[in-house]
Amino acid sequence: MNNDVKDLMLAKKEKINEWLEYLNSEDDYVLWNQKNNVFISGLNNILYQLQKNANNDIAKRQEELINNSAITYINQRDKENVMKIVNEIKELDGDGNMNEKIIKNDLSQENSNDNVTVSKDEYEMLKKFEEETLKIQRCDFALIVNSGAVLPTTHPNYNNGRIKIEIFDINNNDIEIDGKPYTIKTQVLFNKIKSFISDNLNVLVDWSKKETNFYLDNNAYEGGKSKNIKVKYGQLLINVDGQVTGDLGKNVDEFINYLKELIMKEADKTGEDLYDETF
Repeated sequence: MNNDVKDLMLAKKEKINEWLEYLNSEDDYVLWNQKNNVFISGLNNILYQLQKNANNDIAKRQEELINNSAITYINQRDKENVMKIVNEIKELDGDGNMNEKIIKNDLSQENSNDNVTVSKDEYEMLKKFEEETLKIQRCDFALIVNSGAVLPTTHPNYNNGRIKIEIFDINNNDIEIDGKPYTIKTQVLFNKIKSFISDNLNVLVDWSKKETNFYLDNNAYEGGKSKNIKVKYGQLLINVDGQVTGDLGKNVDEFINYLKELIMKEADKTGEDLYDETF
């Protein structure tokens, strides 16, 4: 899935509208249950991707409504209440005069006096995405990795196997593995990570080149485990979506796990100098 926040918000609204439209169908209950679960999986995946980019209260509330209410009513085959819940999810996006405000469109390159209407949380996500983009532009090397099951943040197993790696330089990094924070404080580890990326640049480029829109349309999947790698090396920008079937998805898993083991191995060597007990 495209990790551009603006695309994710658009995809979320389209998915919600598609779900509402489907709820008016006359499918039998077996097919109706199956299709509703497909919508839930797809929407949960989008909400998970959004929450990776910002602390989004709207996305969290939508996630709660899906997993605490919609699923219950679907299992009860209660079409009327499913419709009410999905409408409530839609209203949270600001389509029903919710928490909206007029802001300056700072992301516009030319029409700086134009105004756009977005929710406060959506603006915060756009702002965070812009800040990440600026960080990438200002450094010669950057690595951003995310991997984890597509689960609600409140799920007890949410952090199991979850990996988040954001490295912009040795003094600007944010790493979490299984919910535990790590900090790179040694030049040795930073150099090892950078060397690993450098040695595999051609591999990453080949993976990224393979992921055409046609390829992703036929191989990407929703739900399950989300995986993504972003790299900047000099002026080269690489993005690899690992949430795909086949060998490429397995290779991305191995690549991310190698980075995970490298970081945890160095943590064992340097103890508290690397591992940050404070959250």
